[in-house]
Amino acid sequence: MRKVAEARTEPWRANDPLLIFIAIVASLFGGSVSAQAPTSPRTIDPIRLEAFVDGAVGHAMRQDQIAGISVAIVDRSGSLLIKGYGIAAPGRKVDVDTLFPVQSISKTMVWIAVMQLVEQGRLHLDDPINAHLPASLQIPDQGFRKPILIRDLMSHTAGFEDSAFGHLFVNRGDALLPLDAYLRRYRVNRVREPGSVVVYSNYGATLAGAIVAHVSGMSWEDYAEQRILRPLSMTGATFRQPYSMQTAMAHGLPAPMSDPVAARLTDGFRSNAGQLEVASREFTSDPPAGALSASATDMAAYMSALLDPQAMERSGVLKAQTMLDMRQPLFAGPAGFGDMLHGFEAVPLPSDAEAFGHGGSSIYQVASMTLIPGAGIGVFVSSNTGSGRELVQRLRDLIAAQFLGAEASTPVYGPRSPAEARAHAGAYRSLGRPYFRTERGLYHLLIDTEVVAAAPNGDLLLSPSFGPSRRFMPLGQGVYRDVAGPERIAFRPLGGDVGLYDPYAEAAWQRIGYWQGPSWAKLVIALTALTAMLALGAAVRRLLTRKPEAAFERCATAIVAALALTWLAGLGLFSLFVVGALSAPNVAEIIWSYPSPALVWACWLFAAAAGLSLASLPTLAVVGRSNGWSTSRKAAHALTIAIFLACAATFSSLGFLGFSGW
Repeated sequence: MRKVAEARTEPWRANDPLLIFIAIVASLFGGSVSAQAPTSPRTIDPIRLEAFVDGAVGHAMRQDQIAGISVAIVDRSGSLLIKGYGIAAPGRKVDVDTLFPVQSISKTMVWIAVMQLVEQGRLHLDDPINAHLPASLQIPDQGFRKPILIRDLMSHTAGFEDSAFGHLFVNRGDALLPLDAYLRRYRVNRVREPGSVVVYSNYGATLAGAIVAHVSGMSWEDYAEQRILRPLSMTGATFRQPYSMQTAMAHGLPAPMSDPVAARLTDGFRSNAGQLEVASREFTSDPPAGALSASATDMAAYMSALLDPQAMERSGVLKAQTMLDMRQPLFAGPAGFGDMLHGFEAVPLPSDAEAFGHGGSSIYQVASMTLIPGAGIGVFVSSNTGSGRELVQRLRDLIAAQFLGAEASTPVYGPRSPAEARAHAGAYRSLGRPYFRTERGLYHLLIDTEVVAAAPNGDLLLSPSFGPSRRFMPLGQGVYRDVAGPERIAFRPLGGDVGLYDPYAEAAWQRIGYWQGPSWAKLVIALTALTAMLALGAAVRRLLTRKPEAAFERCATAIVAALALTWLAGLGLFSLFVVGALSAPNVAEIIWSYPSPALVWACWLFAAAAGLSLASLPTLAVVGRSNGWSTSRKAAHALTIAIFLACAATFSSLGFLGFSGW
């Protein structure tokens, strides 16, 4: 789920004379682009806007330790503000032509490409995707009745599981695969009927890009440049990546960025021991879904075309009516809001005004593009530091509130019902997760579960795996709104139980019982570690004292000692893996390093421990007839084996009994 942080009270205002003066000076010397000569009345004063954005960005960069920010804001008359802040690389400042990876904003180009082919009659939204894919890329039925259609890819309702660890981003160009090879190597499973529920899918969007490539007979990079980017005057934007030509030739990859283009690309930054440092270069394994790099100037041109369907038609990219059609829902949200448009997402604003766009993020890059057609405003913000996520996500809201009157919108809350809140309480697991392989267990423990708690007054408290809790107040009919922002959630039936729908985050969350949740798994892990240490210590003491015991009693003690040692060895290696992931400057770097040798060996030790735990069951019957063991010792023996078996069963459900990867 996309976490939207709570807004902070800022110690600045847009009408501060000092800020206005600073903005004027900055416009003369600091790299911003003044607005074009207006062809219609301005809805926003560019001077006030620049002062406001300077204040917001400057405050966030200092507070959140952000290296660089790129901003583009347009209205129907042209550019209101195009500006760079901070550094793009050591010794190089961000300017209006600095290229920022915009990650999943790339997908909007895929859907434009699909609609181009629809206009040409070469695709139809109701075509099965396998009709346009080579045999090697076709998706098997896997027991599902309905075929996946083109519209299912565009609306993120194809029914795929999710997967990211070890392949979505890599930090070496030579770790990349050609597009078709990547789709074959990391083919995800179908886990639900298509067209049933929105679950955001990188794989689905990448598959759509491959369809465009195969139908057009062009590489995705060539198609995007020739049919979308250059016609829209995005002169610097590219889907090519900054690996070497030697790497491209050796691995069958598309031609890379040229050296002059690569010289304009920002680095990614991370905070290490309180200091910003350049992070490893991130490469995107699924180019159509996430490899676009663009400058603020490029994004201003793109947003201007998205806001003006006639301009889109004049460019030759799409007919005006097609562009208007792409703003319409392709899949309806579950509660009358948050519709999935033709690949674009509905975006919540404080005023509940209609807005659409897309966001994107990787480990160290984050970007957001929002179009508000009623006001004729487009806002793009990108950060080259992960800590810029809050600013990127909130700047559009601040602009809407300050300049579009969005702060005047007061939500109409419904009556609070503590009983209804209690009915919605529980742990919820995202449908956007891996369902197979060891990866699913790490998602479960670290990412894909949120806890909803009922407040005594009928509000709901939503607590993610990472990040702060948020409070939601009821609007009525199972819909709740974040008290600190415009985000809403809805509770609707899902899989025979209650589902949590957060449509702006492109996913649904299924309620699970305590035994299926991460709290139980973490409790079992702690109990197993404690039990293993106690059992191993007791067994070693008994074996070393050599007290007179029957052979079967000594054998039972030795089996428990071997069990405990195996569980402890596996948990020790697993702890090394977790500590290594958590001690990285950014925990998301696990995507690069997965799977570590420690995790692989830990999983195989868990498999051995589970097998030994099952093999130890006969000792319960034998020891039960022992006259040499006390009742408490027999109970401790039985409890030890029971805890080990509980851990084995839990780890089996998590995919930790033997490593399973790609």
